[in-house]
Amino acid sequence: MRISDRMLTDTIRADLQSSLQNLSVLQNELATGKRINNPSDDPTGTAMAMRYSTDLSLNAEYQRLGNNAKGRLDAIDSALGNLDDVLQRARELAVQAANGTLSPVDEANIATEVNQLANQAIQLGNTNFGGVYLFGGTLTTTAPFTATGGATPTSVTYNGNTTPIVLSLGQGSSVQVDAPGNQAFLPAINALINLRNAVSGGNPQQAAAAAIGTIDNALDAVQAQRGDIGARTNGLTNLLSRMSDESTNLTALQSNIADADITDVITRLYSAQNVYQAALGAAAKVIQPTLADFLR
Repeated sequence: MRISDRMLTDTIRADLQSSLQNLSVLQNELATGKRINNPSDDPTGTAMAMRYSTDLSLNAEYQRLGNNAKGRLDAIDSALGNLDDVLQRARELAVQAANGTLSPVDEANIATEVNQLANQAIQLGNTNFGGVYLFGGTLTTTAPFTATGGATPTSVTYNGNTTPIVLSLGQGSSVQVDAPGNQAFLPAINALINLRNAVSGGNPQQAAAAAIGTIDNALDAVQAQRGDIGARTNGLTNLLSRMSDESTNLTALQSNIADADITDVITRLYSAQNVYQAALGAAAKVIQPTLADFLR
């Protein structure tokens, strides 16, 4: 087949265009640091990278929820820890009142302090974290405890429920992020009110001695709930650690597919530039005696 000048020119132009396209792709990879900049660069790799990106987004959302859940559990444990301190102090005061060596003034002072402890326990039971109450079950916008009697509470009402709040954290994992106040706070508050009444009543020594057992039961309930919260927190901490590892692994997999090997790109770019320059030189030599002569 006879090769015409036009065919030769078209072939050279196509070869130069292909070389330029290759240069453009490599320069884009170098500029973005990505091997895949368009789906057409690697359709299979694009699909895999998109799947990893989706998994990373879900993992990040579950980590956000998990960290929020841990914050709630930490706040619950802190409130229970403070309640434990309140009850321990109340027990010390009950022991003092029960020994029979205090004056009426001392007993009145103890009653006043226990009353303050009762109010503190009520405040702890109404702990709010991030705009929600922690000890009212699913009734998170209503204060769990309402006291009757003002600054000297005579009784307390629990306004919450026992329905657990459970957060799903993906892959079948979940965590309960509340602690109903009727399990620990209600017994504690009632024990404190009873102790105050006992110390300020007609037979403070005997009544205070009887109140110690009630306080001990309340302490047991608080510590049992703290143990449960601690177990949940430990499990959540381990889950968050696994999520972090998974995020690292997914990022590495995505990088292996989508990121460019910069050293390799630079090497290929230099090679492509040399090929293009050589093609230009060859084209000039071939085209000059044909196309140039034709134009003359």
